[in-house]
This record gives sequence, structure tokens and C-alpha cells, in this order.
Amino acid sequence: MRWRSSTTGIGSAKKAGGQQLTCLASESERVRDVYRIYDASDRRQHKRDPRRPGVDRMRSERWQVTGEILAGRFSESAPIRVLDIGCGEGDDLARIKRLLPTAQLFGVDLVADRLARAQLAVPEARLEVRGGQELPFSDTSVQVVLLSTVLSSILDPETRRLVVHEAYRVTGGDGLLLVYDIRVPSPWNPNVVPVTRRDLYALLPEASIQTQSITLLPPLARAVGDVWPGLYGPLARLRPLRTHYLSVITRAGEPTEPTRRH
Repeated sequence: MRWRSSTTGIGSAKKAGGQQLTCLASESERVRDVYRIYDASDRRQHKRDPRRPGVDRMRSERWQVTGEILAGRFSESAPIRVLDIGCGEGDDLARIKRLLPTAQLFGVDLVADRLARAQLAVPEARLEVRGGQELPFSDTSVQVVLLSTVLSSILDPETRRLVVHEAYRVTGGDGLLLVYDIRVPSPWNPNVVPVTRRDLYALLPEASIQTQSITLLPPLARAVGDVWPGLYGPLARLRPLRTHYLSVITRAGEPTEPTRRH
């Protein structure tokens, strides 16, 4: 499959003039710089180390639920396309490869160093350095689109709107747009904003959106995991301690998996 130019997206933004394009470019540069700082921070790398039991539990919980959602829609041998917007080092694409072995994998990210590591992790994936404001796919041509902690990292509302609209544009009529993101503010990180159900409905009023809360408050999950991993499950059952939403977005009229938790 060739990567095609989009029929909408940032191209329509060009009509609004140079000021808007400058804003979009500036936001992309800001996000790129933030993630480079993240990657250079030993403290942050330790926080996200998958060898820590709490980190492993958070990721395993999310992918257990994601796997159930995908299994309800696609068979393991389904010839589908999967696009990860903001794919980072390829962790999610690698998990998708295990769940859907025959899927064609694609990823975009702003940070070239991350993409290089993603290519090593998932050699068969087709990756490109670019933002999500203009995707090289035709309309409704991808069956699974992932946005994992991407929208919360975009502080500029117009850039966030363009990214989610592009993701929805390329999602097929029989496909799924899966959004995993924080639903509550993070007072420790000024570079992120919460993405609530109301935000998603406002961004995509024409879509069918189902959400479930998931993921134990990460600082608590890491602390508990380091001393008593068995507490993760009981604590994660308490809704006030769940800090993220996993949202399943489809085109109106298409079936989705029922929401299990709110």
C-alpha cells in the first residue's frame, strides 16, 4: 500500500493563512522538545521502566482490555491496517503485532530517535517522522487507529482538533479509533492536559464514543507495585483512583464493545 496524501487536514488549515500554520508548527516543535527532554531524563526513564511491577500492571491492564476490544471486532488473521499516531518507541505496535499477527502496521511520530528505536522493535512496521495533523492515508482506509496519551500532550486546541479529526478521517467505517489518555489533571506535569469524555464529544460530535475508566493513579501504582504488587487490582477497582479513559470511537451506527466501567 502506498502512503497517500490526505484529502483534508492541515491542507485546509493552509487556507486560514500563515499565522495558523506558524501556530501548528510551533506546537509540533514544543511537543518534540518536551519528549526529547523526557527521553534524556534518567528519573523519568526510571518511572516508566517496564521492569517495575507497577508499570507492568498498568500496561498489562490496558492491553488486556484493548485485546478484548480488538478480539470482538477482528480475527487474528484479519488483513487489516493499524496506524499508531505518536507511536514513540513502538511498544503499542509490538503489542498489536502479537494480537493481530497479519496486520499491516504503520506509525508516525515527531521524534526521529524514537522512531529509530521503534523500527528496531517492530521491523515490519512502516514508520515516518511526521505529526498527526496530516496523515498519508486516504479517507476511511485504516481499520485500527491508536492515539495513546497523544491528545493530552497537545496544549494548542486547534492542533488537537486537527489531530483527532485526521485520526477519525482515516478510520474505516468498520474500524476503531482507540484513544487512551488521562482524564484528570496532572499537577506534576505542566506539559499535559486532561482529555475528558466531554472533550471527545465536542471534538467528534458526529461519532459514536464509548469510554471506560482505567489505570490506577500512576504514582500510586508504581509505589504499590514496588512493595506489594497484589494491591494493584483492588485499588484499581476504585473509580476515583483510575486516572485514564480508554475510548472506543466508531462512525455513528457501527457497533462497539459495551462499556464495562465508567
